[in-house]
Amino acid sequence: MLAPVALPILPLAVLAWLLLGLRWFDAAAPLRPPGLEALPAWLLSLPVAAGLGLGLARLRRELAGPLGPAGRGLLAALLLATGLRLPLALAGAAGYVTSDGALSGIVALRALAGREHFVFVPAVPYSGSLKSHLTAPLAAVLDPAVAFALTSLGFYLAYVAGVHALGRLVGDRSTATWAALYAALAPAFVTQYSLSNDGNYVEVLAFGAWALACVGAWLRSDGEAPRLGLLLAAGLFLGLGFWCHILAVMLALPAGLLVPKQMA
Repeated sequence: MLAPVALPILPLAVLAWLLLGLRWFDAAAPLRPPGLEALPAWLLSLPVAAGLGLGLARLRRELAGPLGPAGRGLLAALLLATGLRLPLALAGAAGYVTSDGALSGIVALRALAGREHFVFVPAVPYSGSLKSHLTAPLAAVLDPAVAFALTSLGFYLAYVAGVHALGRLVGDRSTATWAALYAALAPAFVTQYSLSNDGNYVEVLAFGAWALACVGAWLRSDGEAPRLGLLLAAGLFLGLGFWCHILAVMLALPAGLLVPKQMA
């Protein structure tokens, strides 16, 4: 039922994504087609959001099918991760802002003010601005430090869910639950960075986990359409992770080793 709806929307979402990048980022100004500036960025973001939502729904179905009892383990891990971190994010967010992370804050505040839209953090060309742009709307209504901590928390919850998906692929329901619970109740160093805007490491964890889950599901899948969709999703996640931080290449290595071997 999802596929007939998704077919016309997904190509439109890809086109809108490209146009949104040209419209939004200052570095793309020399490449910007005439008249594109007349289109508001929020209008271009609508098909992107619709395509993303449909794509994620289809991806969840391809990776796991109906969650059933396994969903309770995932929900428990997500609630544990949130319960441990949300009080810290709300009460002590400023403590998770570092001098390096403050650069990402400047990017968010300039985007919020409509002054500049950076692709990468200034003077840090290996650290992308995705988190800054996602944080900017929250910073309009919350303290910027709290907004960054909450955005980081969102990415970390995505990481916990990605670990759960990997656990279901390589083991059983119990494996997935324990893996997700371990990610939720992480060591102190990981917990600190799960709320920090320093380095974009939490985004790399989230995108990397889901990229590896897509590759794992691709290795098991039958049929050309699902297999192609899973590879495209893995490529998208790895691309976004690499934009966030160059360390995503470490997660691209296993995918790069598995895919050519399987194709051969």
